[in-house]
Amino acid sequence: MISPLDPSKNHQRPHCTRARRLAKRLARSLVVLASALTGALAAANASATDSLTVALVDARADARKATLYADTPTALRRRSRWRVIRLAPHPAATLPCCAVITGTARPSDGLPIQGPTGTTAAQQATALLPTARAVPFLGIALPAHEGKVITKASHPDGHALTVKQGNKRPAIVLYCVTGETFHLRVVDARSGREAQRFALPLGMDVEPDCTEAIMPALPGK
Repeated sequence: MISPLDPSKNHQRPHCTRARRLAKRLARSLVVLASALTGALAAANASATDSLTVALVDARADARKATLYADTPTALRRRSRWRVIRLAPHPAATLPCCAVITGTARPSDGLPIQGPTGTTAAQQATALLPTARAVPFLGIALPAHEGKVITKASHPDGHALTVKQGNKRPAIVLYCVTGETFHLRVVDARSGREAQRFALPLGMDVEPDCTEAIMPALPGK
């Protein structure tokens, strides 16, 4: 006969069963929490490694309108809002937010964009500036929905600007002119790799100020 006072037979079994159940529930909860944290960290890391979306801005022809150039038509969506940074003439300055795309993006045969996979024709769209510009200028624009833009001059002669936006990877924007062309490079600030290179014909002769350090020759050129 089993004694009712035998702790190994009567008293520990219910207690052990409850403990096992609690342990299993806790283990399942920890697995779910770990999975959620892993997903959140992966999303944060992915966001932090995304490159900036940069468009070239030509605001010379009209006091209230500008032409934006980008490498894909999806970037220049109608009614999308953009934060504009004037680069030339010096000094660089961020304009009040925001320029708004008013037209449909279309191919631009006169402006090639050099990217990591080769040269493509830019897409262009018309944007309405927030206020009438004081002087004609060239610059860049970044999508307003991707966050606040922080800039810092990174060249003593004003030919480079470090740009940071939201969780995007910071980039260095370098710019200069050679003859009748305005050149713009977008370089990853961490790796030093060139992400984009624009060459905008100006239709007029200007004093060149490019150097090999700012605008190195492309391989094979």
